Amino acid sequence: MASSEVTICNMALGRVAISRYIASLDERSQQASNCKLFYEPCRDLVLTDYDWNFATKRQQLSNLGNPPKNWAFKYAVPSDCLKARHLTVVGMREPDAKHRIEFELSVEGEAKVLYTDQSLAELVYTRRVTDPNLFSPQFASAVAWKLAGEIALPLSALASLAKTAVQMYQYEIAIAGTTSMNEGQEGQEPESEFIRGRG
Repeated sequence: MASSEVTICNMALGRVAISRYIASLDERSQQASNCKLFYEPCRDLVLTDYDWNFATKRQQLSNLGNPPKNWAFKYAVPSDCLKARHLTVVGMREPDAKHRIEFELSVEGEAKVLYTDQSLAELVYTRRVTDPNLFSPQFASAVAWKLAGEIALPLSALASLAKTAVQMYQYEIAIAGTTSMNEGQEGQEPESEFIRGRG
């Protein structure tokens, strides 16, 4: 079944022992008003807590010119960027710390900008995804746990449920790596000259 904001909110309510579910985030109920208050911040926090495959985006950055004196280039940060991960390194899909290109995020006026010494920079980042139909099942469950931790105190008589929700959220994030890795295929290691010679 596809996820929806209401479905995720009702999962969160159930996880803190609230049996009265909602039909809409705009209905007049304490449950709906609390879910509406916390849903979007929780969703965005979960997006940034792990590098989810479905939220990964690569984009060539627009050069704005006039960088500060200690950087060679200034670029516009995409409007849907929640978390800048790294700049693309030619020949490396996931550059390690040794090979990553240095950059710095800043704000000029009301615009987010990125400073770097890299020309023709391409940014790999986590984008804001608002359509629940694009969420992976594990991400939807993680959002529900994160939301449960926020709404437990105002809605539930059992304060211990908030602590449980936080622990379960941390567990979801911890196992996200295994699930996410199964969504792709790593390239094979090249054969050594010794093995090729035996063939």
